[in-house]
Amino acid sequence: MKDYFLYRVKKGDTFWKIGENFGVSTEEIFRKNSIENPRRACPGEVIKIPLKGTKSPMFYRVKEGDTLWKISRENSVPVNVLIDINNLENPGSLRKGKIIKLRES
Repeated sequence: MKDYFLYRVKKGDTFWKIGENFGVSTEEIFRKNSIENPRRACPGEVIKIPLKGTKSPMFYRVKEGDTLWKISRENSVPVNVLIDINNLENPGSLRKGKIIKLRES
């Protein structure tokens, strides 16, 4: 089981901003990517984002009012990862009670 997911750095990203978006510290990002001398995040670069804790849940039951963005933020998993691992053709059609994967096994 992976304890991280991959993230492609976008224009304007900083390590601090990326960490804030996914609920991890810049130190955790640096450690996971063996970055000894912090530098600017380069657009297009793929970095590892550590999952929170080693016992992160694998599945999530959608609740009333949930959106992929909200689920993404609460579980530190990028929206595009949720879409990919759940093969969601229409991400806006989440229904209460649906069970989705938060990470691959």
